[in-house]
Amino acid sequence: MARTYKQALAQDKNLPKYILQRDDFPKGSRMYNIVQNKINEAYGVKKRHEVSVTDAEKAAMDDADAAADKKAKEAKAAADKKKL
Repeated sequence: MARTYKQALAQDKNLPKYILQRDDFPKGSRMYNIVQNKINEAYGVKKRHEVSVTDAEKAAMDDADAAADKKAKEAKAAADKKKL
């Protein structure tokens, strides 16, 4: 069951800001969907609107994944070295 406005506000203090921001974007646009998803999350609504990822964001995510993989490998190597 969805939360009331008061409950949603307690969940996310930025709710009024999100509601105002949403009105600045055309319905269905990437930014509208991002803000609407934040509103839905505050209200406890499971519906999420699709948000396309830009090429720059994809590259940043790939870089972050590569860095995380490298860090995990280094941690495993260090743990293996301690076992010896």
